[in-house]
Amino acid sequence: MRVRAEIGLAIGALLCVQVATSFGAIALLNRMSPAIAQILSENLYSLEAVDEMLAALISAERDPERAEERFVAALARARSNVTEPEEPKALEQIESHFRAALGGDREARDATVLSLESLAHVNHATTRRADAAARRLGGAGAWAVAFLGAFGSVLSAVVIARLTRKVLRPIAEIRETVAAFRDGDPHRRTSRGAMSPEFQEVAQALDDLLDGRGEGGAPLLLSAGAEPPERALGALERRALIRLLADLPHPTLLLDESGRIRAASPRALVLLDDDEAGRALLERIRRGPPAAGQVPSQGEGPGEGELTLSWTPLEGGALCGLQTPPASASPGDEEPRAPAEPS
Repeated sequence: MRVRAEIGLAIGALLCVQVATSFGAIALLNRMSPAIAQILSENLYSLEAVDEMLAALISAERDPERAEERFVAALARARSNVTEPEEPKALEQIESHFRAALGGDREARDATVLSLESLAHVNHATTRRADAAARRLGGAGAWAVAFLGAFGSVLSAVVIARLTRKVLRPIAEIRETVAAFRDGDPHRRTSRGAMSPEFQEVAQALDDLLDGRGEGGAPLLLSAGAEPPERALGALERRALIRLLADLPHPTLLLDESGRIRAASPRALVLLDDDEAGRALLERIRRGPPAAGQVPSQGEGPGEGELTLSWTPLEGGALCGLQTPPASASPGDEEPRAPAEPS
C-alpha cells in the first residue's frame, strides 16, 4: 500500500472511532434524560398528591373547610396522573371514604389512610423499577463507551505499529545505509523486504548509487577516485558474481588492486558487519596477503586463530577467502587451501 493511502486510512479509522465514541455518549445521555423525566412525571407528582391528602386529613380538625379543599385538589391531581393499573382502585376507595374521614369518622379515616398508603406504595415501586432500568441503561452505555475507547486505543497502537514498520523503519534503514557508506563500509545495502513501493524506489536508487550504476544500469562515477566506467561492473554482471561467490565453500571477497572490496558473498558480509571484530578483520584484509616467507603474527585482529585468510591472485585484484580451520588442528599448523582460480 502507498504511504499516502496508509496514513490516510490510519487517520480515517481513528477519526471514525472518535466520532462513534462521541455519538455513543450523546445517545446515552439522550436515553438517560427521558428515563429521569418519566420518573418525575409518572410517579413523583402522584406521591406529592398523596402527601397533600395526608396533610389535609391531619389538619381537618382545625380547619375542616380548608382541609376539604386541599384534599379534593390533591385527589384531582392524582386522578389526572394515573400511570399504573393498581392506581384506579386505590383512588376509588379514597374518594368513597375521604369525606367521612375529614368529618372525624375513625373507620373511614383508617380506610382512607390505608388506600393512600397503597397508592404511595404503587408509585414507589414504579419509581424503583424505573430507577433500575435507568441504571441498567447507564451501565450498558458506559460499557459501550468504554469498549469504543478501548477499541480506539488498540487501533491507535496498531496504527502506530504500522506507521513505524512502513514509514519510520524504512527511513531508518536508508539513513543507516548512507551512514555506513559514509563511514567507509562499501558493501552495506538497504533491506527492502517490508518497504512500501515509494521507499522501495528510493532504496533501489540508493543501492544503484552505491553500486556505481546510473539509470538503466549505466555505470556511475561516485567520486574522483572511482573506477573508470569501462571497468565498472554492470548490474547483471554484479548479480552473477555475487551468486558465484555465494556458491563457494568459504566466505569470499573480491578485491581490486588497491585492496578495496568490489564484491562479497553473503557469509562474508556477515563477518564484516559493522562491529569491532568486523572492523579489525577488514583492516587485516586491507593489509593484503603476507609477503613471501613472512609468518602472520598471532593474537592480532578479530578471530585470530579462528579465521584464516587465503588469497587467490587475479588480474587486477585478488580473491580473499575467510576459512575456519578444523577443530582438531591448531591455528597455523596447516596452511588453508585456497580456492581454485576460475578459468
